Amino acid sequence: MRHYYLGRYQSAESKQQYARLIAEHFRNDGVPSVNAVPTGPNLTVSELILRYWTEHVQVYYRKNGELSDR
Repeated sequence: MRHYYLGRYQSAESKQQYARLIAEHFRNDGVPSVNAVPTGPNLTVSELILRYWTEHVQVYYRKNGELSDR
């Protein structure tokens, strides 16, 4: 389970952030995007690994346009 801070309870900001996360969830077939991963002191190890995988591994380790194992 993942928790997101969306802002003050029932605020316009929290409702807007909630709508954004739900739309992103369905747009990506349930796979979290890089934008969904927090940064800063609250970053967990799992979130750091996800960021590394999406920002580095999937971009850097390509052969003929396909993700490679090296």
